[in-house]
Amino acid sequence: MRRIYNIMIAFFMTASIFAQVPQLLSYQAVVRNSSDQLIANKQVGMRISILQTSITGIPVYTETQTPTTNQNGLVSIQIGGATGFSSINWSNGPYFIKTETDVSGGTNYTITGTNQLLSVPYALTAGCLALTNKSSNLLYDNYMKDDGTYMGLVKITVQQPFDSEPTVTDIDGNVYATVKIGTQVWMTSNLKTTRYRNGDVIPNVTSNTAWAALTTGAQCTYNNTLVADSINLFGRLYNFYAVADSRNIAPIGWHVASDAEWTTLTTYLGSLVGGRLKESGTTHWLAPNNDALNDSKFCALPGGYRFDYNGAFYRVGEEGDWWSSVADDTSMARCRYLDYYVCIVYNTYSTKSCGYSVRCVRDSK
Repeated sequence: MRRIYNIMIAFFMTASIFAQVPQLLSYQAVVRNSSDQLIANKQVGMRISILQTSITGIPVYTETQTPTTNQNGLVSIQIGGATGFSSINWSNGPYFIKTETDVSGGTNYTITGTNQLLSVPYALTAGCLALTNKSSNLLYDNYMKDDGTYMGLVKITVQQPFDSEPTVTDIDGNVYATVKIGTQVWMTSNLKTTRYRNGDVIPNVTSNTAWAALTTGAQCTYNNTLVADSINLFGRLYNFYAVADSRNIAPIGWHVASDAEWTTLTTYLGSLVGGRLKESGTTHWLAPNNDALNDSKFCALPGGYRFDYNGAFYRVGEEGDWWSSVADDTSMARCRYLDYYVCIVYNTYSTKSCGYSVRCVRDSK
């Protein structure tokens, strides 16, 4: 048995704005009709404007989109893909984001919301619009239903930016970018090493039959590809025996994330946690890659997995799986995985012979 579904961690926000690279804003809102019912799994029409000076200010940028809400009525869009966004002088604020919505999918916009980008908290640096607020982490949205009823101010949570940390290099010379998320520092890509910390080789097992029979550490690449771009993108797959080996697969000063450390990460990110971890868009994730934001800069990718029963490879582009360092018993170990169609982080366990990706966390100082 590959894994047992145990705990699903999923949260949904009423409305939120996050910084997004490169020079894009990710906006999420729950869409309801005049009867206060969720508009679920339906295409809606949206017009987005950046207003200057005031809530009724002059639009300096406008775009239209027709996104589809998810099963919870949540719509997720990226703002800034049309001509003119990159030329906005963000130092010449204040600025506001006005969204107008037609629940029928057309251009008869009847739901209106306006969100202020406070002039103090934002700064455009290194191609990233960082929404930060030293005195508060809340903004407010003037929210109206499609019948024109004014609903007052709706809280909008704004996360503090996630800071890049120094890179780390493994024993093979692979260099990893890192990011601080809460109190933890994580690699922003999957492990690629072919050797343990002491220099011993982690066997590269290509035979499906041999892989399925293993009870010692091994690694491979998806479909046994040797294409450098694919390895650099998705990393390597390891069985749990390699993860648990005392010779250590992590670089010095780092370790494979424990089950508790994964929980610390997902708890800290809270709302839309899976989407906040996943790389946004559909360049590497299969469409629709629902609710993917990657505002945490964790950049989770769908590297697929290698099955324990027959050693075959499955679901690259659809699913990402990561070992924790914690065994459940003699045959099972804890892991996490993400899928392309939901923003859930699955907390479960698998047989130790599966081939999964690995993420490392910096040792506490």
